[in-house]
This record gives sequence, C-alpha cells and structure tokens, in this order.
Amino acid sequence: GTWQFMSSFLLKGTHTIHTIQDDIESFVYVVLYHAFRYLGHNASSPVPDILDDIFDYERPDNAR
Repeated sequence: GTWQFMSSFLLKGTHTIHTIQDDIESFVYVVLYHAFRYLGHNASSPVPDILDDIFDYERPDNAR
C-alpha cells in the first residue's frame, strides 16, 4: 500500500501479520488526508504544505 497511509506497526516491521487494526489505522489516515485536503478551513499556510508536514515528514527506510 501507499506508505503514507500504512499502519505504524507495518512500517516499523515489528510484525508481519496484517491485522484488522492495521486496516483501521490506514482507514483513519485516508479519512484525515481527505478531510484536510477537501474540506473548508482557515489555515494560514497552504494545505499542500500542511499535508506534507503531516504525511511526508519522515519516510521509512523501505519507502520508494
């Protein structure tokens, strides 16, 4: 999957079994991303910069 939306446990590689908890965490990230991207706001900085700060702050070692 897209690493920005993967669960933290899967990104850390602490376990290899994909669980429903991983899916729920990923779902929350996708909902947050779309809420920030498409809903109205009064942010003082551009939304793409905010999204980069949240979702692209640090790439895992195995991300492309």
